[in-house]
Amino acid sequence: KQKTEYEIGVRLVGSEMCIRDRSFAVTVASDRVGRAYIRPFHAQAHSPLSGNRLSVMMSSSIDWWIHYFKERPSATIHADLSLRKHVLAWTDAAGESKWIAAFVKIDENWHWTRMRTPDWLWGQLLDRDDHQIGFQELLAVLLALDTFGPLLHGQLWTCFIDNQGVLAALLKGGGRAPEINIAIGRFWLAMAKYRIGFYGARVESKSNLADGPTREDLSMVEELSAQWCEPQLPAWIEGLWCAPRRGE
Repeated sequence: KQKTEYEIGVRLVGSEMCIRDRSFAVTVASDRVGRAYIRPFHAQAHSPLSGNRLSVMMSSSIDWWIHYFKERPSATIHADLSLRKHVLAWTDAAGESKWIAAFVKIDENWHWTRMRTPDWLWGQLLDRDDHQIGFQELLAVLLALDTFGPLLHGQLWTCFIDNQGVLAALLKGGGRAPEINIAIGRFWLAMAKYRIGFYGARVESKSNLADGPTREDLSMVEELSAQWCEPQLPAWIEGLWCAPRRGE
């Protein structure tokens, strides 16, 4: 029987074990998809707001799970890794200047891109005193995903990141900061949708190829003869706090 969004939401709120079991099944099928939207269910079950009111994060999590159950992106498990190409990427961000950049290598060919974090996105972020460096480092990964999307879809992707906090949150499938948690949830949904096998790895800042372009140093671009690609960010980030729409 087809259920309404309200009925699905009520069932999700009413059963922490239900969503925990489903999240395990989703994770098995599509790696870390859904992990970013589990914590609010635990909070609702063990430390609910008065009057059983829903927190903003709980409401957002319900919207995400409804979206996921409607979309149900298929998963393909490859036993033979040689069937897919291995794409290497380096991403970086410079907090105060708002530059974010990415390099990609595939089939011995190099590509690169960079842009400044848009003001319209900056205005959506919660106030912090660290130049939003955590979110900008994550944004650089999203920049690589959307700019080089056709090169990544269906492939193995190793991304080298020099921010340990962002790398840990990505590999865990969620983060404590609300904006980062939301973005990581959408990131893993894209990994499932485009059948990308993602692996994140730590790289020292001085060894990060993307470090130069965020600091006005383009010597590595010239040395690698890297091809410029027009920067693109995912469309959903224009409404970062909004629930996913069908087809995203």
